[in-house]
Amino acid sequence: MANLSSEQCKQVLKLLMKQKSKTYKDLAEHLNLSEVSVKRIMSKEDLSFSRFMEICNWLEVSLSEIEKLANYGQTNQKVRFTEKQEQFLVKNPEYLSFLFNMYVEDDPEKVRKKFNISEKSMNLYLLRLEKHELIKKVSGQYRPVSRDVPSPIPYGNLIRYQYKNVLESGIYFFKRLQENMDSRKNPEHDKGNHTNLGVYTLKRESYLAWFEKYKTLHQELSNTSTIEEKMPGLKNKKAVVIMHCHGVVEEKDPSLEGIINMFGQVKELAN
Repeated sequence: MANLSSEQCKQVLKLLMKQKSKTYKDLAEHLNLSEVSVKRIMSKEDLSFSRFMEICNWLEVSLSEIEKLANYGQTNQKVRFTEKQEQFLVKNPEYLSFLFNMYVEDDPEKVRKKFNISEKSMNLYLLRLEKHELIKKVSGQYRPVSRDVPSPIPYGNLIRYQYKNVLESGIYFFKRLQENMDSRKNPEHDKGNHTNLGVYTLKRESYLAWFEKYKTLHQELSNTSTIEEKMPGLKNKKAVVIMHCHGVVEEKDPSLEGIINMFGQVKELAN
């Protein structure tokens, strides 16, 4: 808790309570306090370490997990790949995949088992990633050099490569999803599945204001996912795939024609 503010800790505790369907009344009973006192502790008052640990134990969450969740996405330092690293990763996309999975699994052995590769192959991945300064050894264990996945260089080779693959993978996924929906014809099962492509005409300032709200909602969803994926007892967990592409062009840009006519060109029928 030393590296976290009281407010950061409380925000994570509140989110965990929500995910575990715990109320302030439940917490008040556990702490043997009034509900009013608990609300005050979780809002205005500083949270003492002893009280903080008492709530953590009640929620069955460790201090390290709280710290990881509180720091998730909070770094202000932008870490980027170098041009040399991007050239290597675009030329060898299997290394890019291995690196991304190390950020997810936090253990190269888990990545090895996930993709069913040999220890020899795993070691070759690790040696070349280390050579390109993408991972390093910490206490005898290989770890990514940064806490968060580095960002691609703007307008660089990697971002173009990712853009192409995101679109192709998304098209394949949603095509298969639609085929599965057609085969089962179950509206209740398919609730939440949605595809849309729209063109909206408005001021750039209005769009950017909306975009900031969108980023906030996206971060909330990401934070919730980070917590819920670490809750093995949580029932009915699903994999949610969201594909959003946002682009701004001039109102009469020729590239819009394909979208406007995506269901077919409207032609003159009368001779």
